[in-house]
Amino acid sequence: EPRARRVRELIHALAPKAVCELIPGRGGVFEVNRDGALLFSKLASGRFPDDDEVRGFVDPRARVL
Repeated sequence: EPRARRVRELIHALAPKAVCELIPGRGGVFEVNRDGALLFSKLASGRFPDDDEVRGFVDPRARVL
């Protein structure tokens, strides 16, 4: 999925040490988790996160996800 790869690339650009894993699945599931906490769910929201939301996932002080 190109949109999932775009989100991963943006996270890596903001936090190069972040571990981002794309796991192929079915049913439109796309989630962003940090330290076991769900930050975003495409299944719940019905859409992919926009770039501003993705930036919000990254701690600006530590520059890690």
